[in-house]
Amino acid sequence: MSKVFTLCSAAAVLAATGATAQMSRMNQAPAAPNPCACMEQGMGLPTEKKCFPAAYNAPASISVSCGWDFDIFASFLYWYVGEDDLDVAYVQPTLETAPTASLPGGVAYQDQTWKPGFQVGVGFNTGYDDWVGWVEYTWMHQSTNSTQTAPTTATGAAQVWSQNDWFTGAGGATTTTRSTVSSSWKMHLDMIDAFFSRPYYQGTQLTIAPYAGLRALWIRQTLSINMGNDTARANSNSWAIGPAAGAEGHWLLGMGFRFEGNMTGALLYTQYTTLGYSLADVVHNKAYAQAENINTVRPMAQLGVGLGWGSYLYCQKYYIDFSARYDLNYFWSQNMMRSYVTNLQGFADDIGDLYMHGLTLTGRFDF
Repeated sequence: MSKVFTLCSAAAVLAATGATAQMSRMNQAPAAPNPCACMEQGMGLPTEKKCFPAAYNAPASISVSCGWDFDIFASFLYWYVGEDDLDVAYVQPTLETAPTASLPGGVAYQDQTWKPGFQVGVGFNTGYDDWVGWVEYTWMHQSTNSTQTAPTTATGAAQVWSQNDWFTGAGGATTTTRSTVSSSWKMHLDMIDAFFSRPYYQGTQLTIAPYAGLRALWIRQTLSINMGNDTARANSNSWAIGPAAGAEGHWLLGMGFRFEGNMTGALLYTQYTTLGYSLADVVHNKAYAQAENINTVRPMAQLGVGLGWGSYLYCQKYYIDFSARYDLNYFWSQNMMRSYVTNLQGFADDIGDLYMHGLTLTGRFDF
């Protein structure tokens, strides 16, 4: 009986000792978390799966603090700006039996070239399920001037330009003053984007960032042509707004370097607030025409590929990033100037497209 009592007493002592130790551990303050112990988001996943949830794709947004954080970014653009159907005059070829009597033809096109521009924006991490958002403004204003001489004949004799669709019946210029044609084209683009996204890891070294939001843009164009004593001027002013969506991918190469690509599509309600045309020559008085508030829908698309590098600083308190990308922007059916002028003449040409492509250099800072 005494042995049983002794065993029971020992068990009670051990149980009390264990309970006391457990209570002591519970009363101890938890260890302070190490802000750098887990991972650098957006810079590649660790091989051990301890730092991210398994129920959904791990977030890949750049994160420099708990809760809300912001980033600012700016881009220098060097893009080629061009548009379809900007021919301003022509010489029609003629073929004769005698080689020296044949007349070579030619078309005078408005110069289209590379121009600088910029983008600026601000982004933020919402702190909700790792969603991020940003607002971006794009500025591309350009103008070009052209002066072109008509092609010569096989014997070196000068030819003259013929007026094309930009002139609705002008006939005051003489043949001696049509050997050259001068023209100028202005195109001003302003665009604002507002997007939300949730970047995630598709693999340990591959991140995907689908995004969607709203896009608004304003396009103003003017084409002026001077052929001797005849002058023609056409212009269009428009604004547009609508949904846009796309995706960006980063293939992480290591040491902060990456290969990146992105694509965006938009479908925009567009209003051409003004379509104008004026004409003057030495025979007729000045003529003009104007249309207002032409409503339609226009699509646009963007594609880009490039290289980038980014790094966290001061134990993930800050982040810096630099990238170089080649971008292509395509705006369908934007040469409404030409369409309006040909409609005035009783027929309609296809509406030419506006396009821009070139180098985009971007710097970003998260804080």
